[in-house]
Amino acid sequence: MNLVTEEVPSTDGQQPAPASAPIIQVATPSSDTTQAPQQQGHLNEDLLAQLSGVLEKRNIEGPDYIELKKSATSEGMVNTIQDEGARLAAAYYGLCAIYPQKMSKSVVLNSIDTYVSILEGERKNAMGELDQIWQNTVVEPGKQISSLQAEMQELNKRLSEITSQISSVTAKIEAAKVSHANKKADFEFTFNAFVGKLKADREKLAAILPE
Repeated sequence: MNLVTEEVPSTDGQQPAPASAPIIQVATPSSDTTQAPQQQGHLNEDLLAQLSGVLEKRNIEGPDYIELKKSATSEGMVNTIQDEGARLAAAYYGLCAIYPQKMSKSVVLNSIDTYVSILEGERKNAMGELDQIWQNTVVEPGKQISSLQAEMQELNKRLSEITSQISSVTAKIEAAKVSHANKKADFEFTFNAFVGKLKADREKLAAILPE
C-alpha cells in the first residue's frame, strides 16, 4: 500500500465523499515530539485512514483487537458509555460472551503486537519511498545545481577574459584616437606653416625681383 504518494481523486467543484472513520482515532497532540529537521509533524487524517485500511485488509480471522475496537467505538457504545476505558472493557466482555472459546486478553494483546509489526513494515516501505523522493527531488537536482555552478564559473571566467580583452582593445582605440588627432593636427599645422611660408616668400620675391 502506498502511504506516501497516494492521493484522493479530485472532483470538479464537488466536495469529496467523506472517508470512513479510521479504526484507531488518534487525538492531535499539543506538541509532537517526532520532528524532521526544522519541521514539526502534524496528524494527517488521510494517512490515518490509509493505515486503518491496512489493518482492515490484514485483519486476523476471528475476534481480536480490531473487533474489540470497533465495538468500543460504535455509536451506541459511545453514546452509552463516556469513559473510553469502560467502553473497552464492556466491548471485551461482550465479545467474550459471544466468542467464549476465541476471545481472551492474550488474543487481544497478541493481535495488537501483530498489527504493530504489520504497520512497522508499512513504515519501512513508506520511509523507503520518502528516501527515493528525497533522492529524486533534492539530491539529483542538487547535482544539477553543482554542475550549473561549475558551468557558471567557467562562463564567468570567460566573461572576465572577454571583459579584459574589451578593456584592452578600448584602451588601444582611445590611444589611437589621440595619436591620430595629434598627427592630423601636427600635419595640418606643419603643412599650413610650410605652405604659408612658400606663399609669403612668393609675395616677397614678387616684390623685390625685377621684371
